[in-house]
Amino acid sequence: MQAKNLVRIFLPLLILWLAACGPKSIVVPRAEKKTVEVPAKATFVGDEACKPCHAAEFTSHRAGRHKLSLFDTTKSALGTMTPPEGETESSFALQSIEDQLTVMIRLPQQTERNEVPLSLAIGSGKSGMTYMIFGKSLSAVLGQSYFPSEKKWHATPGQEDVPKNQPGGIYNTEKTRECLRCHVVTLPPNSMVPEKRFYGIGCESCHGEGSRHAALMQNQSKSANIGLRSLIGMGGKEMNTLCGRCHQTTEMVLKMDKKYQKSTNRFQPYGLSLSKCFLKSNNTLTCSTCHNPHQNAETDPKHYEAVCVDCHSGVSKAKKACPVNPKEKCVSCHMPSRAVFPNTAVTTKMADHFIRIYKNLPP
Repeated sequence: MQAKNLVRIFLPLLILWLAACGPKSIVVPRAEKKTVEVPAKATFVGDEACKPCHAAEFTSHRAGRHKLSLFDTTKSALGTMTPPEGETESSFALQSIEDQLTVMIRLPQQTERNEVPLSLAIGSGKSGMTYMIFGKSLSAVLGQSYFPSEKKWHATPGQEDVPKNQPGGIYNTEKTRECLRCHVVTLPPNSMVPEKRFYGIGCESCHGEGSRHAALMQNQSKSANIGLRSLIGMGGKEMNTLCGRCHQTTEMVLKMDKKYQKSTNRFQPYGLSLSKCFLKSNNTLTCSTCHNPHQNAETDPKHYEAVCVDCHSGVSKAKKACPVNPKEKCVSCHMPSRAVFPNTAVTTKMADHFIRIYKNLPP
């Protein structure tokens, strides 16, 4: 009995002693939060900086034609869009040296053709792809562009009158930069050659330089100034101007030759700006009303018909429904497709963005 009593007394004491004097539990210290320096002036950093927080938009956008609008001139980069090797109808022959595409071409002030590597391919492949050659301070744009969907070469738009015995347009650095500005996020100062990370229309092309925003978000800043241009709630006129930097605004088109003022299908912001739908929308009809800028334009007419019907629901006179067909065929009647380059061999067509009632549908 005495032994049992001793166990009852000392066993709890033993357990307490073991708990106090036994091995200590391991405590893992929290990693110190690193503060990222926020630059005073924002700079371009590339799409990869946007990926951690905007993974869905990043993934969708990187597969779209906006992003894929500039390529290295290699077979591995162009893939199925690589032109066939051999003579063309112009003054050059295409060939490849291992992976690199080159042309046998007669440059200005030369009597014989020389082997010249191509520098960049402009275009997404949906329509034509135009090839450029870079020199020290000049560039050459081939007078023939390749159309992957047709597997044909056609005269490069704007160079229809270039003689076939000439390589194409020759441009200085400033003109070359102007040509590339809608196919890159940014270019180094006074240079024609873009960095690979800035190929194509990227996040920062529309939202602005991202370095400050990326730093603020890494620091979990609650600052109202996020350091980027937000498109949420942007009015129609402002977005027209933003998209029109590449797709051409009214102001840009009016400075062109008068023949281009009919190109309301090719220059979409310009065409939209003439439409009653836009003018009477109280600045609410924008490019993004119909198009998601993070992905390719929808090809199913029903997508656009739903947008039209949603607005023209018959709720008010300003939004009265179409008396001919209030539910479908809105686009084919009021935005018919027309040739982008009429009177040329190029077969590309685009929907007319001058939304209106047509008495006679255009060809």
